Amino acid sequence: MKIGILQTGRAPEALVKEHGDYDKMFIELLSDPRFSFNNFPVLDSVFPKISDYDGYIITGSRFGVYENYPWISQLEDFIRACFESDIPVAGFCFGHQIMAQALGGKVEKFDGGWAVGVENYQIQGDTVSLLAWHQDQVITPPDNSKTIASSDFCKFAGLTYGKKGFSLQAHPEFNTDFVKGLMSVRGETLNTEIKKNFEKNIDTPIGTNKISKMIKEFFLQL
Repeated sequence: MKIGILQTGRAPEALVKEHGDYDKMFIELLSDPRFSFNNFPVLDSVFPKISDYDGYIITGSRFGVYENYPWISQLEDFIRACFESDIPVAGFCFGHQIMAQALGGKVEKFDGGWAVGVENYQIQGDTVSLLAWHQDQVITPPDNSKTIASSDFCKFAGLTYGKKGFSLQAHPEFNTDFVKGLMSVRGETLNTEIKKNFEKNIDTPIGTNKISKMIKEFFLQL
């Protein structure tokens, strides 16, 4: 199965040498002989021909989905075209939000602050610890979606759209060391309470394998 990675942001340069950029993280997360991957930096307005791939992944980003950049509206059009063509799309963090916005939902900068580090999500009846780094979140999900994940901080933390779409607010592609690195290079604006909670919980085991399996099953169900 050929999967196109739609890269909407870049990892901090200081962390790329050790951890790779976002495309590499997803390739490692979904390592499987049934999948092949190509990356497209859509934040530079580089998009594939929709029909050239069997499915797409949308990465995280420092941008907000409500920002007025041409590539963001292009990506929304791309998502809708994929749904019209029955090509599956999976999105994470920014990808989760842009899918919701493209399909009629609402995304805002959450007035409750930030989720940084390990967050506990209710997913399919289980509590799953995953890594998060966001303030924006889906406030109103699209009518055609089903909520499959939530947390105390983020009510609509996971959505599905039948067999066409799967999205999570969390970052299953991140590992603990990478998020510790993020804190060192991007955490200067976070308040003391957030940082203390981060340090307290960051080494909690995370449910990467469960989510990797869910993503693979989503793509292989068609």
